[in-house]
Amino acid sequence: IRSSLIYHKRFLHSVMSTNLRFFDLNPLGRILNRFSRDMANLDELIPIAFFEFLQCSMIVIGTLVLATLINYWILIALIPLCLICFYLRKYYQKTSNDLKRLDGIYRSPVLVHANNTLVGIAQIRATQNFHLFQEKFNQHVNTNTKTYFAYVCIQRWFQLRLDMIAAIYSTFAILGSI
Repeated sequence: IRSSLIYHKRFLHSVMSTNLRFFDLNPLGRILNRFSRDMANLDELIPIAFFEFLQCSMIVIGTLVLATLINYWILIALIPLCLICFYLRKYYQKTSNDLKRLDGIYRSPVLVHANNTLVGIAQIRATQNFHLFQEKFNQHVNTNTKTYFAYVCIQRWFQLRLDMIAAIYSTFAILGSI
């Protein structure tokens, strides 16, 4: 909790101490989206990701040590598979970062539209233009959902490739122990 408070103060200070041109160039929804998303990631996702990283690292190290102790020739198959993993990770990371950036860009109009709708709810009710605002909101949500779906697809793509590499390694380990 303490580290979250420290980073929140740093984020807030950096946003508040920036020049006014920053606020002219970036919509309020994008700033709020980025600020809230960074804080949510810090509070919720990083501890879980760190635990999963440690857990997976220990499993991989244990598996490699055990397989090497049983048959040290298995290391020959490990080298090209590791190179393939690093290449796939590089490709995945670039694509994933681009899709995260697009998700953030397309999420901002959703937040801005929702905020503007709440601010002008009296005028919307007076003119009875509910359907226009709902259609525009649905368009923003659909665009945002498309980018998020692409992000989920690239995660599944990477996961499938890693599973295939693990299966190939397992096959070499089984054939090497016969």
